[in-house]
Amino acid sequence: MKAIANIATFKGREKYLENTLGSIFKQFDEINIYDNEVEEIDLTDRGKFAFLDKYTEPVYYFTLDDDIIYPANYVDSTIMQIEKVNAIITYHGRLLKAKGVNYYRGHKSYHCSQTNSEFIKIHVPGTGVTAFRTDYFKPSLEDMRDDKMADLLFAEQAAKAGKDIYLGLKPPAWFTIQPIPLQNTIFGTEVFNCKRQGQIADDILSVFPC
Repeated sequence: MKAIANIATFKGREKYLENTLGSIFKQFDEINIYDNEVEEIDLTDRGKFAFLDKYTEPVYYFTLDDDIIYPANYVDSTIMQIEKVNAIITYHGRLLKAKGVNYYRGHKSYHCSQTNSEFIKIHVPGTGVTAFRTDYFKPSLEDMRDDKMADLLFAEQAAKAGKDIYLGLKPPAWFTIQPIPLQNTIFGTEVFNCKRQGQIADDILSVFPC
């Protein structure tokens, strides 16, 4: 199957996107970029999922961020892990601990900069470092009920479909995070006003308890 890269980008992040592309262009069969500045609809980070209907045959669908530099063996390693656990693989995310808590501070988080030596089932992936087979799971962009926070929206659909998400294996410093100003990130704009995120997290726990 083909390995497909899918990235959403924004105005002012051109130099970061260029660095990201430099780290991946030899690894993928195709690279799709959703530029929210030029597209008719601003999908924010949901733009990563704008290309799902482009592929009728099964593919490895990778969702990437424009502020990450990826390792040279990213695709090969991730595909091997997808096949090993027969699930969605991510390298960043959250294990939800309880309902009614602050989304950013009340759950167990795993950062992509950390080493991980065992597969860990989690609830919410970081869609900047996530991949899956489209014949295992194919989320719907149309059914994503918020205008941002693709991580939670993806996780909600996976939970409802009964699909597992695993934190994959990775060595230290596998990813390089480019230093984008916090106020120019979705995390930076949402961290102090995350009621919507908490509601979606609670809905995920209703389907997929901790």
